Amino acid sequence: MSEEHPSQPTRDEILAEQSGPRERVLDEHMYRVEQAGLRATFRLQLFTAAGLRPVAVATQNMSEGQSLLNGCETFCMHVWHHRFPDQEHPPLWVQRLVHEHFGHWQLVTFDVDDDRTLHNPLWPRLSQQQLDTLVGTTVDPDRGSGFVPWPKAPEYRMRYAPAPVARMPTTRPFRTTCMTGRARRRGRWAYRVLRRWRPLTGETCCWYHGGDWRTVNQHALRLLRLAESASVDPEDVADHVVATARAEGLTEWEMEALGSLFDDPIETTDSEPPTYVNGQHRIQAMRDAGVKTTITGRLEQVESS
Repeated sequence: MSEEHPSQPTRDEILAEQSGPRERVLDEHMYRVEQAGLRATFRLQLFTAAGLRPVAVATQNMSEGQSLLNGCETFCMHVWHHRFPDQEHPPLWVQRLVHEHFGHWQLVTFDVDDDRTLHNPLWPRLSQQQLDTLVGTTVDPDRGSGFVPWPKAPEYRMRYAPAPVARMPTTRPFRTTCMTGRARRRGRWAYRVLRRWRPLTGETCCWYHGGDWRTVNQHALRLLRLAESASVDPEDVADHVVATARAEGLTEWEMEALGSLFDDPIETTDSEPPTYVNGQHRIQAMRDAGVKTTITGRLEQVESS
């Protein structure tokens, strides 16, 4: 991304026009921003002086919610609106994400709309010396002794289990070319006439109806049983099954379909009636192909040791 934008001053222009001695008026080690589903914390140091724009210095560790890199517009607007509501311009925003790849300071500049929203951020780098010159005093570059790590997020792993296709939730057509009952009507007609179910393979409406789901599910169920009998770690089941299937020489479509059952598993909610989290289209294709049993996935929380 370019370091300059016609509507924004450059880093050197800001340093030339806005550098001067300021007083640090705030040093909040766990400044919080929570709005519209966004949550984040960071250290916020504010420096002010008469006749100069305030400087807001934000320092953040990884794993503190929304990162400074992704949320700089929101964070700067939050500080502007809550700390400097009477200021015509937003504070000069300087940030540092404490990470091995992002250890440098950034003087972030923005385009400012009439409604005081910020967008189009640019991130020219700033040295520690340049930052100290800008605020007229030494700026602490550390995260701060008042940092409180976020609680460790629960760990989850996927569990796979056979499931009767007939007991899966009703599918709701959302692709008019292949989920309106055309394939189902053909399948039922074949069953009545031939007294057996003929899988509807080779359908041209979509990828889901383009292969033999009965064969795929037979392989998937067998390989899942093999993985379980071999005591494969639940986190490694997907890789184990896919690797075994590849060694057995499945077709390209069969490999994609089988892989989807483990890498992108069919999931339903615990609500009543249940609905799909993922997999509605595959279940419809399986019903059209006469599949009796498939594999579903369910996330379960890993117990802390």
